[in-house]
Amino acid sequence: MIKLVIFSLLIVILSFACVDKNRQSLTSFIEESGVDLSGNIGVIGDTLFLLQTPIWGPNPSRPLFDYQFNQPGDVYIGREPLVYIADTGNDKIWMLDTFGNKKGILEGIPNPVDMVQDPKLRLYIVNETSFIFYVDLFKENHIFDENTKIDTIYGPEQKNHNCELKPNDCWEFVGITVYKNGRGEDELYIASRGPAQKNNMIHQFSLDPSRAEPYKGPLPFVSGGFGFFGVTEPTGITNVQGTDIDFVYTQRGPNTFKVQWISESTGQTSIYAAFLDPRLGFDLFQVRFREPEDASIDGNRNLYVVDAAADSMFKFSSSGKLLQTLGPINPELKDTLLTSDDLNSIYSDSLMGVPILQKSVKFFSATGSDTILLLEDNGRGTFEGWAGKGNMNYETGLFAVTFNDSLRSIHSTDLNLYIIYDVKGLNNPRGVSVFNKIVYIADTGNNRILRYKLSTDID
Repeated sequence: MIKLVIFSLLIVILSFACVDKNRQSLTSFIEESGVDLSGNIGVIGDTLFLLQTPIWGPNPSRPLFDYQFNQPGDVYIGREPLVYIADTGNDKIWMLDTFGNKKGILEGIPNPVDMVQDPKLRLYIVNETSFIFYVDLFKENHIFDENTKIDTIYGPEQKNHNCELKPNDCWEFVGITVYKNGRGEDELYIASRGPAQKNNMIHQFSLDPSRAEPYKGPLPFVSGGFGFFGVTEPTGITNVQGTDIDFVYTQRGPNTFKVQWISESTGQTSIYAAFLDPRLGFDLFQVRFREPEDASIDGNRNLYVVDAAADSMFKFSSSGKLLQTLGPINPELKDTLLTSDDLNSIYSDSLMGVPILQKSVKFFSATGSDTILLLEDNGRGTFEGWAGKGNMNYETGLFAVTFNDSLRSIHSTDLNLYIIYDVKGLNNPRGVSVFNKIVYIADTGNNRILRYKLSTDID
């Protein structure tokens, strides 16, 4: 019998040694205010999400990294690898390299919400209509501009009806993935919803060019069902690139299992089974998702889920164990932790030669959107930070502090340490993708793309 492991969220709060004895410490402030820290999720155990910069969003002061996104609904890492961003509100798809350099912008597909790439480098896009669009990136030399050819492999005319006349018969494709079935064939699996309950389903489309009709039919799941294999208001679908024959779909609505991990075995017919038995109480089924919008699976088969209504991301192991969470911000803490006075005090104390750290104390910023390890004094005069190790002289060690509307940073040249943390927090995140130990999140409500590394992955 598998035992359910219950996790508690550990939030570590900053405390500073200060010259001004009348100045209230953050610890005492929080204790006296009675602020509930349970909503300020950022870490489980000792592993932290570390924000990478620059943030991909509005940045007028840095034109090369100024992205005027409008409600970006998805971020996808292709096989090249290149980064594709569905700029839903602007009716655009951006192509970037993994450093954030702009390679091109595709226009002509309204309201793009999800994308996937097949092994032949064709990029497929869905946009809450009955169309499946694609761009052959190989033939187009990976150029996105006004001359890029956009094709469709499917549309409502292939169902022989007019969506305007029969709206209840129309599918709204909202999620798409390339799936290698049990026979080793690449197919498209597409999640749809629509005006009628019967339109909540997962569809199979063949990528075999010899087939006259690409549509193969729906998977044998229950449209509108409340249990496992039920499909109610699906939001996304994903799998592991390569030979993996598992897939995960996410959904809103009243279904008890809003995130379902499915395996397929194939003989004469395909048989679908739960990858994890929901009766055994795995964390994946204990987390009360509200509106999970997207999921991604990394090379170690860890599962990442973004929940738009919870302003959060969850990371699970392949055994369904909750490993880390990210978000949301606790509004009461947003303006009390690491305020300008606190950081100015750090800076002033370091100038005056006052020890700013106590032995064996870990310092975290606890803004809630991410919890960042600053420094640890190991008691031997050496301070360890996630960006490196070094010896610090109390009398000469300086911290430079910067602020703007969305970021704050602490910089120590002595330690080659540069800490960035986000003060906005996730807002209605609707896309997630993982590549090379970096988690990419479409922070839709804040019009930006965030990138995080785990502290355990920092060299």
